Amino acid sequence: MTGWVQVPEELGRLVWFRPSGPLDRERDAEPVILCTLYLGSMGQIRLLFHLYGRRRVTEVVRKDLAGNRVLPDSVVALWRLVLDIGDISQAPRMERANVD
Repeated sequence: MTGWVQVPEELGRLVWFRPSGPLDRERDAEPVILCTLYLGSMGQIRLLFHLYGRRRVTEVVRKDLAGNRVLPDSVVALWRLVLDIGDISQAPRMERANVD
């Protein structure tokens, strides 16, 4: 990993719910990782793994699976296979509220 403090703009532009200004590498790791896994090109994903490492990316995906999910099922299924994460059917999923 490098000593970058800021997230490279190549990844930062994928985070659509970001504050103005540069993203901090550690503080903003979760949204950067999730948005890159969802929207990133192969080059951006390679940069993501270089910046954060496989362990940190896997931790963020596991946390997403265990909480209020951000990643859609199809994206989770892909990264579950790539990162060798257990069965996603066991992870809790927040149900959508029925609004009438």
